[in-house]
Amino acid sequence: MKIIKGILDFLFYGNLWIAFCAVAMVLQTEYLLEGRLYFSNFSLFVFFATSFLYGFHRVMGLKKLSAFLDKGRFVTINYRKTDIFIIAAIAGVAAIWYFFQLKWHTQLALIVPAIISLGYVFPILGPYGRLRDLNYIKIFLIAITWAFISTTLPFYESESTDHLFGAILFTERFLFVLAITIPFDIRDYQIDSHSKVKTIPTSMGVRKSIQLAGVILFLEIVLILFATKLGYYPTGFVVGLIVNILSTFYFIRLSPKIEHDYYFTGLMDGTMILQFFLTVGIEMLI
Repeated sequence: MKIIKGILDFLFYGNLWIAFCAVAMVLQTEYLLEGRLYFSNFSLFVFFATSFLYGFHRVMGLKKLSAFLDKGRFVTINYRKTDIFIIAAIAGVAAIWYFFQLKWHTQLALIVPAIISLGYVFPILGPYGRLRDLNYIKIFLIAITWAFISTTLPFYESESTDHLFGAILFTERFLFVLAITIPFDIRDYQIDSHSKVKTIPTSMGVRKSIQLAGVILFLEIVLILFATKLGYYPTGFVVGLIVNILSTFYFIRLSPKIEHDYYFTGLMDGTMILQFFLTVGIEMLI
């Protein structure tokens, strides 16, 4: 059991799992745009950049969470902070290398999400702290950044010119990430209350927050059906997306009853990997 826990801790808190989630989202978009699976310089950049940013976020965040270091996931993160820092540093170097392999217009387009991502981790706002410390904004920053990097940038990398398709891709991914981020705010209810950061769950309550996630996922389904009518999404993708959305909402409904962080860091984040396998897998089979 200790060996399995050690492997899972390394995967989840070494920020490799979330990096795989990011790559899965990019690969899914690239497959939809180009009809093939391959590891591009951009997908490899996303993998290492995600590992770097989440690693530094975990380590830097410990300074503000001294009251919680003996609880839950923070015990493991604090114990492994040196390992996390080393992995993040190596990933950062790799991300820089792959950044310079990208097309210049992609490099330019990365400036804004890079500023948002760094501002989420580092206190660029001076006395106001990090961007995540601003009321209500955290969940939207995450959804916008993930959607932009995993849809808009691959769209431009592929040199596609159908901007309506690009807008639909962005909006659909934004809605999905927004919905799966709500359970994390529910999980962090006590931490955000302690930090005096207002979030959707602290303002609306847990039950209404879950209902809001359901409404967001319903809107995503409506958008998917609209995109399908326009001929943008093939049948396999539509089936995979809807199955993923329904299963994700089931996981979201269960989330207030579960305290173990593996459920959130592993399963809720893992819905992105699940979506990749469902959409691309079903599309390849039919």
